[in-house]
Amino acid sequence: MSAKVVIVGNGIAGTTAAVRLRQLAREAEITLISEETPLFYSRTALMYVYMRQLQFSDTVVHPADFYRKQRITLRQDLVTSLDLNSRVLQGESADYTYDYLLLAPGSRPRMPGLAGEQLTGVQGLYSKADLDRLETYTKSPVSRAVIAGGGLIGVELAEMLRSRRIPVTMLVREPLYFSHILPREEAELVTSEVARHVDLRLATTLTEILGSTVVESVRTSKGEQIGCSLLGLTIGVEPRAELARSAGLATRRGILVDEFLRTSDERVYAAGDAAEVRLPGGETKVQQIWYTGRLQGQLAGENLAAAITGKAPTAYDPGIYFNSARFFALDYQTYGQVPASADQRSSLVWQDTKAAKLIRISYDTEKTDRPVTGFNCLGVRLLHPVCEEWIREKAPLASVVQNFNRAVFDPEFSRSYTKELRSLL
Repeated sequence: MSAKVVIVGNGIAGTTAAVRLRQLAREAEITLISEETPLFYSRTALMYVYMRQLQFSDTVVHPADFYRKQRITLRQDLVTSLDLNSRVLQGESADYTYDYLLLAPGSRPRMPGLAGEQLTGVQGLYSKADLDRLETYTKSPVSRAVIAGGGLIGVELAEMLRSRRIPVTMLVREPLYFSHILPREEAELVTSEVARHVDLRLATTLTEILGSTVVESVRTSKGEQIGCSLLGLTIGVEPRAELARSAGLATRRGILVDEFLRTSDERVYAAGDAAEVRLPGGETKVQQIWYTGRLQGQLAGENLAAAITGKAPTAYDPGIYFNSARFFALDYQTYGQVPASADQRSSLVWQDTKAAKLIRISYDTEKTDRPVTGFNCLGVRLLHPVCEEWIREKAPLASVVQNFNRAVFDPEFSRSYTKELRSLL
């Protein structure tokens, strides 16, 4: 008899798991449930739909026929409860029994807990529904938008609104944009770029949302009242762990899993934004990045197949950290570990403030050969495999600098920066 596997959530983690499971367990019955949209789409592309550079259909990763051929049953439904003893999920449209379950429900925008959050014109930016709400609302004139929060979603929303010529004021808690993540030099470059496009208020938070039925203004921590007809709340996201929590699974910030992505119930796994994973060093962490969602989905599919076939599971290894973003016209890449506290004593930094370009190479100060531990790049593109190789192999700083041309994304048309970096050794 084939095993029944139910996956809640059709984002990058859930869909990747379903596809990988089908590759390894040909006879498994796989049901993929999503309350949001019937087909998996790229969330990172939503901004380009609003900016008229893509159609929403362009963001759909697999057509419906793909799932039919893979024998993955799709269900659009809201799962409301989970009974671990009977192994039954209750949805608004149907109930689902399982032999094994993967919870990959993703995350939701974090709300500040202020009165007025439910006013018309107040929203986050995470889902297709958020995009539709923004599209509908901004068809009418918007006098000014205020965005509370200085993360990547906040700058994406700002760029979206500026593409419609809507004036934007951004409230950022930190003294510089992204200064809780980036060293001072990088944060200054990002701040300068963002301030070119929006009215940027640093060291400022949202304290009140004012209006009767529609948002009319906000008040800030500096006592200023700013009139607006749209308020974007982009102060981060939180794991959707309520289904697991109400069922009695172990949770903390997210759904707690072991190194094999198993929850406190051995037949239930979790992956993606909602999972709080155990890292190789023993700490647990919620990793809300696209590539970790894909990695966890891949592993969840493999370990579900292993459970079905009686094979040994594989432990989660997130590999070398990396991320990339774009702050309006300024590209950003990071590889490995570059703490916000990095300075001239723990890293090599070259920058051209006029051209808005920066390269930082962090290294281990305890070793005489100063092995590299991470890279930050602004306005410069580097090759991911080369940076990852140097970090993984603990390449000495001098060797990395001497061979830096290897990491340049397009050496035929770009400077190698080797000469500039050599001068700093």
